[in-house]
Amino acid sequence: MESPKIDIDKLGRPHWSDEAKRNAKTVLEFVQLLMNDHNYEEILRRYTGSPYRQHNRNIADGIQGVIKTVKDFVKTAPEFSYDVKQIYVDGEFVTLHSHATLKEKHRGDDSQGLNIVDTWKLEDGRLVEHWDAIQGIDLSMRLYGLYFGGKFRYANGVFRKVERDLRQDIGDITPHMPINPIIFHDEGTLVWCYISQYKETTDSGLLAGQEKRVGAFVNGKMVKRHNR
Repeated sequence: MESPKIDIDKLGRPHWSDEAKRNAKTVLEFVQLLMNDHNYEEILRRYTGSPYRQHNRNIADGIQGVIKTVKDFVKTAPEFSYDVKQIYVDGEFVTLHSHATLKEKHRGDDSQGLNIVDTWKLEDGRLVEHWDAIQGIDLSMRLYGLYFGGKFRYANGVFRKVERDLRQDIGDITPHMPINPIIFHDEGTLVWCYISQYKETTDSGLLAGQEKRVGAFVNGKMVKRHNR
């Protein structure tokens, strides 16, 4: 069985900088080796010892966690592969929109498999962090997503790692207020943070939420305070 090949020339954009091209190439090579070639030894050779923070709670942290998850999955679906449809590059972040299928005969059939969006962060040309969003297309994949998932409860969080770092900063700004941070991204590492402030309504006694802007953070540190 021949594994499908990702065509970086077809997916690339003429306006990309040299850095963007390098980052895209790094991500696509990783996906080709892992998802299509199932070449776990080469992935280990390239990435063992490098930091790799995972935000998919189906997958253990670190590069070994990725390999184990894919390897175990491929045992039951040896024809599993990724068909990358789009690639977007924004500085140190690379995002892929892909169609994953479990059987060779389903490749190109958008009624089967999984609709997946992956985002990687790169530092010095190496993959260091991963987020994804997965939608089951056919019934079996929808049921798979319903019954399996979330078994790893590490502190990374599903979204940006900066989210957990903001709680102390927000608590210092808004003491004695129940908060639920809602993270908005702007230009990569700059994050505008909103909180939900709750108050009791006079007519029904239910809690009503009102979002208030707090400030902007870079890598967990406040760099701009919003004047309310």
